[in-house]
Amino acid sequence: MNKLNRTIAVIIAVMLFNLQMGSLVCCPTRLVAQEKSKDNKPVVAVLDLQVSGGILKSEAAALSDRLRSEMQELKKFDLIERSQMDALLKEQDFSISELSESNAAKAGKLLSAEQVAIGTIGKVGRTYTVDVRLIEVETGKVINSSKQDYIGPTEGLVQVMRNIARIFAGLEPMKIKLESNAIWWVLGGLAIGGGAGAFLLLKKKDSGTASFARPPALP
Repeated sequence: MNKLNRTIAVIIAVMLFNLQMGSLVCCPTRLVAQEKSKDNKPVVAVLDLQVSGGILKSEAAALSDRLRSEMQELKKFDLIERSQMDALLKEQDFSISELSESNAAKAGKLLSAEQVAIGTIGKVGRTYTVDVRLIEVETGKVINSSKQDYIGPTEGLVQVMRNIARIFAGLEPMKIKLESNAIWWVLGGLAIGGGAGAFLLLKKKDSGTASFARPPALP
């Protein structure tokens, strides 16, 4: 009887030990799950915009960085930093500046991203065209997109990036305002036009095709 009691006691002790170990393993998992539910932001990798013409690659890279910062500031996404993307993709012989939509999902998996933003930027005549798509890595489907046409100085493209970020975050785009820049453009145009007019008048005077009346003699 004593032997049976000892056996039962040992079994109970082992069961209690297993329950304690199980609680130690499960509790951290629950904590992680709770933290994830509180911070339910998709992990996004913003790839460099591809140049389709009329703009420098360095400008496209700078605007891509601006798009990343604008999306990060909205606090709707968890952005992977450019330096991290470069390091991870370099190991797999990928270049962040040469990725296309066809291999964007594959790059997203290598980066452990849930979504990838990829697009193009170019200029036709006076019009800048920016076309950016947000792709779900798991399915490869386009879940959001924004196509912006813009006419004006290059500085305005910064606000175009802001609007694309807002659209991806489900927010209304803002009106692009360039009052201060526009004033300088107008003043510059007037200065150029005025200078050209003065040059033509002087040229006509030198050639004798135009004359000016002398001021009347004073009494």
